[in-house]
Amino acid sequence: MHLYLMTRGIMETRNRWVDFMKTRMLPWKRKNLATGQWETKMVGLALRPIELWEVVIPEDCLMETLAMQHNANGSNSLIELKELRPEIKNYAELMQKLLKLKPLPKFDKPTVFGYRTEEKGEILPVNWVPLDGFAVYPIGIKDDVFQEFPNFIEPNAPKGFYQEGI
Repeated sequence: MHLYLMTRGIMETRNRWVDFMKTRMLPWKRKNLATGQWETKMVGLALRPIELWEVVIPEDCLMETLAMQHNANGSNSLIELKELRPEIKNYAELMQKLLKLKPLPKFDKPTVFGYRTEEKGEILPVNWVPLDGFAVYPIGIKDDVFQEFPNFIEPNAPKGFYQEGI
């Protein structure tokens, strides 16, 4: 049987829950075809996360954030992704509709590692996490609101800032 659950909460509590669940053992009955006898074995839960993440980033860092996700040898970078795998595509499109997300933009001449060139501004450090044996599926994007955010905390503080509401 496959039980589907959605989690939400503080990462430390989520990680404790995952650690607990992945160490649980349950009795599993099966019939031995050679002897005709039923036997019981203890099996661990197969915890296969399907998680939905909202990653909040500055708008002009989308390319770098996508490019951080690739295999150790630089292959399968999300920045080069042409199409989602068939087994996830329908779910991703449904999530895109439900969350009112826009599809990812196409980037002009992206590099595998998503470096920002000097003519576009400062060069960001190249941080990445290897995805070997792990999958990250980009669902879509939602723009932040740019507006004035007043600062009323301190009497001598600046009036506020016009900024992206990340």
